[in-house]
Amino acid sequence: MIRRKLEVCMAISQVLAQKGPLTPTKIMSAVKISGSLLGSCLDLLAKQSLIEKRIDFDGEVVYAVTGPGKRALKFFRLDLPSIAVHSNP
Repeated sequence: MIRRKLEVCMAISQVLAQKGPLTPTKIMSAVKISGSLLGSCLDLLAKQSLIEKRIDFDGEVVYAVTGPGKRALKFFRLDLPSIAVHSNP
């Protein structure tokens, strides 16, 4: 199955919104994409401030969805119950 880059980027954002901060390996596994495609999508999403790169307590690099990333998911109608709960305090 061939997916467009936008679909892959939104799938990455959706996984991060559902599961919280994840390592690149866990994102690749969840979205079922190659490392090179993951890298280009993470770069694109980070440049648009839809995700952010963090260092977790173990010193590992993880990625997390941002507020603008959650709004983008809603815009593309990929809203999740967990996002709605967090966006309405």
